Amino acid sequence: TPPNRMWLNSLQQSGGTLKLAGVALDNATIAQYMIGLSRSPVFASADLESSAQTEVAGMKLKAFTLSIGVGKEQAQAAPTADQQKGKKK
Repeated sequence: TPPNRMWLNSLQQSGGTLKLAGVALDNATIAQYMIGLSRSPVFASADLESSAQTEVAGMKLKAFTLSIGVGKEQAQAAPTADQQKGKKK
Protein backbone atom coordinates (compact mmCIF):
# COMPACT_ATOMS: atom_id res chain seq x y z
CA THR A 1 0.00 0.00 0.00
CA PRO A 2 1.21 3.55 -0.63
CA PRO A 3 2.56 4.78 2.73
CA ASN A 4 0.63 7.67 4.30
CA ARG A 5 -1.83 7.71 1.37
CA MET A 6 -3.89 4.53 1.85
CA TRP A 7 -5.10 2.48 4.81
CA LEU A 8 -6.65 -0.99 4.63
CA ASN A 9 -9.59 -1.80 6.91
CA SER A 10 -10.51 -5.36 5.99
CA LEU A 11 -9.57 -8.32 3.84
CA GLN A 12 -11.78 -11.34 3.11
CA GLN A 13 -11.08 -14.35 0.92
CA SER A 14 -13.72 -16.46 -0.79
CA GLY A 15 -12.41 -19.05 -3.21
CA GLY A 16 -10.13 -17.34 -5.71
CA THR A 17 -11.30 -13.81 -4.85
CA LEU A 18 -10.10 -11.32 -2.24
CA LYS A 19 -12.38 -8.50 -1.08
CA LEU A 20 -10.35 -5.59 0.19
CA ALA A 21 -11.79 -2.44 1.84
CA GLY A 22 -10.01 0.70 2.94
CA VAL A 23 -9.64 4.45 2.65
CA ALA A 24 -7.29 6.56 0.54
CA LEU A 25 -6.47 10.23 0.14
CA ASP A 26 -7.82 10.31 -3.42
CA ASN A 27 -8.95 8.30 -6.44
CA ALA A 28 -5.48 8.51 -8.01
CA THR A 29 -4.00 6.60 -5.06
CA ILE A 30 -6.62 3.85 -5.45
CA ALA A 31 -5.94 3.64 -9.19
CA GLN A 32 -2.17 3.43 -8.63
CA TYR A 33 -2.69 0.60 -6.13
CA MET A 34 -4.94 -1.28 -8.57
CA ILE A 35 -2.34 -0.97 -11.34
CA GLY A 36 0.31 -2.38 -9.01
CA LEU A 37 -1.94 -5.31 -8.10
CA SER A 38 -2.74 -6.11 -11.72
CA ARG A 39 0.97 -6.13 -12.60
CA SER A 40 1.70 -8.64 -9.84
CA PRO A 41 2.33 -12.24 -10.92
CA VAL A 42 0.08 -13.35 -8.04
CA PHE A 43 -3.16 -11.53 -8.92
CA ALA A 44 -5.27 -12.15 -12.03
CA SER A 45 -7.35 -8.97 -11.77
CA ALA A 46 -8.15 -5.95 -9.61
CA ASP A 47 -11.61 -4.42 -9.97
CA LEU A 48 -13.06 -1.40 -8.17
CA GLU A 49 -16.41 -2.34 -6.66
CA SER A 50 -17.14 0.96 -4.93
CA SER A 51 -15.64 4.32 -4.09
CA ALA A 52 -17.29 7.06 -2.04
CA GLN A 53 -16.23 10.14 -0.16
CA THR A 54 -16.08 9.74 3.60
CA GLU A 55 -14.75 11.74 6.52
CA VAL A 56 -12.28 10.33 9.03
CA ALA A 57 -10.94 12.50 11.87
CA GLY A 58 -12.03 15.62 9.99
CA MET A 59 -10.27 14.60 6.75
CA LYS A 60 -12.16 13.98 3.51
CA LEU A 61 -11.04 10.61 2.18
CA LYS A 62 -12.17 8.03 -0.38
CA ALA A 63 -13.60 4.81 1.04
CA PHE A 64 -13.21 1.97 -1.46
CA THR A 65 -13.79 -1.73 -1.99
CA LEU A 66 -11.75 -3.85 -4.40
CA SER A 67 -12.38 -7.33 -5.76
CA ILE A 68 -9.07 -9.03 -6.53
CA GLY A 69 -8.74 -12.26 -8.50
CA VAL A 70 -6.05 -14.55 -7.11
CA GLY A 71 -4.02 -17.05 -9.06
CA LYS A 72 -2.63 -15.49 -12.25
CA GLU A 73 0.35 -17.87 -12.27
CA GLN A 74 -1.88 -20.89 -11.73
CA ALA A 75 -4.33 -19.77 -14.42
CA GLN A 76 -1.50 -19.31 -16.92
CA ALA A 77 0.24 -22.56 -15.98
CA ALA A 78 -2.86 -24.79 -16.04
CA PRO A 79 -3.46 -26.33 -19.46
CA THR A 80 -6.88 -25.79 -21.01
CA ALA A 81 -9.09 -28.72 -22.03
CA ASP A 82 -8.16 -28.11 -25.69
CA GLN A 83 -4.46 -28.17 -24.82
CA GLN A 84 -4.90 -31.44 -22.94
CA LYS A 85 -6.75 -32.99 -25.90
CA GLY A 86 -3.87 -31.96 -28.16
CA LYS A 87 -1.38 -33.77 -25.94
CA LYS A 88 -3.36 -37.04 -26.17
CA LYS A 89 -3.14 -37.16 -29.97
